[in-house]
Order: sequence, then C-alpha cells, then structure tokens
Amino acid sequence: MEANLEQENKFEYFNRNFRHIENWLEQNIYVKADQVVNKLFEKEVITWDDVENLYPVINESNYDDYDQYQYDLNNNTPNEIYEWYIVSETAFNKFKSWGHPVLQFEELYFWGRTFFGQAIVVDFYYQSDKIKEIVPQNQTFNL
Repeated sequence: MEANLEQENKFEYFNRNFRHIENWLEQNIYVKADQVVNKLFEKEVITWDDVENLYPVINESNYDDYDQYQYDLNNNTPNEIYEWYIVSETAFNKFKSWGHPVLQFEELYFWGRTFFGQAIVVDFYYQSDKIKEIVPQNQTFNL
C-alpha cells in the first residue's frame, strides 16, 4: 500500500512539472551525436577512459546486504550507452553530478544516454530527486 502511494506521489510530481522538465531538456539537449562520438572512438581521438561515470557508482549505503554490496563492487560493469547527445555545459555538469556517463571533447559536451525506446523526458520519471534540481522552487506547471 505504501509503495503505491510513493509511486502515485512520483507520478503526480512528474505530471505537475512535465512541461518545465520538457522545456529544460529542449533547451539543454541539442542533437543526437552517435556518429560523431563513434568516429571519435574509431579514429582514436578519444578512448573509453575519457568517459566520466562510465561505471555506475556503487554506494554501500544503498545496500542492506554487505555480501551483495561486495559482489556488485567486485563485478561492476560499465553503463551501457545506447545514444550520445551533444548537450549544453549546464546539462553536462548536471548529468555528471547525477552519475550519468558524460564526455567532453574540446568545446563539445556529450551525454551518454543509458535508456532507449522512450521519450527522453520519460527517463526522468523515476528520478524525482533529480527533477527537483531542474524545476525552480515555487514554479510548477499544471497539465
């Protein structure tokens, strides 16, 4: 019952702020850049070592089971990046602080999207803590 209430609250919060989130994404995510990034890798201009947050952060405080924490820590695999986007410096810094894969090459900022098959705005549905960072206080939109 409590899980359903938490889910409903996230849904309501997301819906109230949908337009603002969508606007922020439109202002800060410029263009899909898979081919550009793939060429940079192919020409060895960049390497996977240049990608920040390539590996998910394993935080012990998120675990109730110490053995599972140790297992995950020792078997940490890179995030699977499905798409690359050129983003603003603001978005680059925000995504980086959230633990998303990011890459900077010269004056270009890239975000490695680890979701696919849905609108980018939907990626943020379960991330209400992150949404709060891009929605100014006391500014919500009703659908």
